[in-house]
Amino acid sequence: MEERLFLKENKFLLIIIFISLLAAIFVATNRYKIEAENKRVELTLDYQEVKDLADLTGKDISSLLVKFKERGIVSVGVNEDTLLDLAKAGKINCEVGRPATSKIVPFKITPGWTYLIISDSQLYHQLLRNLNLKWGEERIKTLKNKKNYFIEIEGGKKQLEGLGLGLPKDELRELKRLGLKVIPRLKNYPQMTEKGMRVLLKDIPTGSILIFLGEEVLGCRSLIPLVSKELKKRKLIFGLIEFGKQEGATHLARLSLPRVIRVHSINEKEMKEISPAGAADRMLRAVKERDIRLCYLRLFPSKYAGVDSLNLNLNYLEKLRDRLKRAGFKIGSAKIYSDFQTNPFLLYLICLGVLAGGVLLLKSLAKIKERIVALILIGGLFFCFLFFLLSPYFAGKFLALSAAIIFPVLALSINRRSFTYSISPTILAIAQFLATSLISLVGAALIVGLLGDLRFLLKADQFVGIKIAFFLPLFLIALIYLGDIFPGNKEKTKENLANFLSQPLKVWQIALLSLLALAGLILITRSGNQPLIPVFSLELKIRHLLEEILFARPRTKEFLIGHPALILAYFLTLKKETRFTTLLILIGAIGQLSMINTFCHIHTPLSFSILRTFNGIFLGIGVGVGMIVVYQLLISRRDF
Repeated sequence: MEERLFLKENKFLLIIIFISLLAAIFVATNRYKIEAENKRVELTLDYQEVKDLADLTGKDISSLLVKFKERGIVSVGVNEDTLLDLAKAGKINCEVGRPATSKIVPFKITPGWTYLIISDSQLYHQLLRNLNLKWGEERIKTLKNKKNYFIEIEGGKKQLEGLGLGLPKDELRELKRLGLKVIPRLKNYPQMTEKGMRVLLKDIPTGSILIFLGEEVLGCRSLIPLVSKELKKRKLIFGLIEFGKQEGATHLARLSLPRVIRVHSINEKEMKEISPAGAADRMLRAVKERDIRLCYLRLFPSKYAGVDSLNLNLNYLEKLRDRLKRAGFKIGSAKIYSDFQTNPFLLYLICLGVLAGGVLLLKSLAKIKERIVALILIGGLFFCFLFFLLSPYFAGKFLALSAAIIFPVLALSINRRSFTYSISPTILAIAQFLATSLISLVGAALIVGLLGDLRFLLKADQFVGIKIAFFLPLFLIALIYLGDIFPGNKEKTKENLANFLSQPLKVWQIALLSLLALAGLILITRSGNQPLIPVFSLELKIRHLLEEILFARPRTKEFLIGHPALILAYFLTLKKETRFTTLLILIGAIGQLSMINTFCHIHTPLSFSILRTFNGIFLGIGVGVGMIVVYQLLISRRDF
């Protein structure tokens, strides 16, 4: 009866939310189609690492590249030559200015300067062009005789060591002959000019993916808009490195959309500690869960030489390729996503749903006159209109955060009322849990709609306020449920508080509370990409098993903590056992907030987020029913 009255009183707000939900589902459907069309993954190796492995094993580098290609490698990352590389390969003679140098170069020697002796004409012109661009023509002098070319450079060898001097032509020709794509690894330099940038990109083949080398992207900082314009003009693609710390990368990605591909790699330090199976797991997870479409693979270092380094790496690549295929992905050249932007009118419709949800939350907590509700709605509509007019992206992010706060609080607020029942309390508790989850997921759908843009899909932009969206709703839910203990009436508050504090605690109850407190501590310290408490080895094994069985592993804080606690809380409320329901509700809120959090990560494929959430709910119900059974067994023993 009470539910019918609630629906009748709030019919208009519910209609607005329903219309907004339809708009959000329309946006989500478009996003799903775009994600489903792009299932091709590119596997890439680093040329220098392949060369090092060839030297270690005594094999010809071309034969190794053929073996790697047979195991799924599509492209090879190639760095620009440096003076050190060229001298080590015997392609140039690099000397420091000293008296003895005058015997081999026809210059008046300046101590400390650098002198190059080059016999190959093509290499000489490549070096001269790059030195003039990156070091400055005024600091370069040249001479030649019948046998050699000579370059005098104002500056010492150490100053010049890291300077990129163009991509190695011989290696590029060989890779082309073998049918392998080239991933140019260009490096930024301090004296970069617009002309220099255009010259650098001029020789890069159309359609190439550029993954910049070093701590900055090309053109950082002032030339990034021009670099982006040139990339689009030449139909080049920017490889955005996940977890990379390249300055200017996010800025360049935003400007270069849609010509951006997400890249994942394991750094040199991590490769020394990780196993081949662990590396394959990580790469597969990156592709499945985070829209990675280029895996820049590192070969395992020499510590594995005792177990046949070549075969170890070949097996690693073969297993990764096969696991990607089994997961439904194709191996080939990575392609960009279709451009994806949501119509402003749809965004505004979705915005109305968030506003209606906020008003509904206020009404569920306090009696508000319809006149006040109308004023709030009209004011909110006008505010949202101005917000979207002035800054649609910021408005979308702000309202997505608002939805992440409003809807889980609304879900738990509506479902706190007690009522009579005629069916099994266990079934009714599960039904209440599903109703609560459905309301939370309405908020998740609105977030997906509000952030329906390619920049979020490729993580060139992201949901802002993950910590706020977790802790603020938790705080608000705590206030709401504590309000039942502290209702505002002084005498009633005293009575409630006295009853609450005078209830006896048994040993098993103290143990359970301690266990829950420990779980909460681990949960809080685990949030973020660098948790204070690491994942335990047993937990890793369980996670891996769940990934293998379910494809999308549900979050532990959902199926093992939050969802079961909420089901148990609803069950105890129905049984009029309210000693620990508030605490269990707060723990249960963690599961609801975690579900919302899943959909805030727009770079995770939508189908994966939906499957992960469904798996969490399904397993959570199972664990919740198990907790109810255990509780009933405990209370059946009067002496416990």
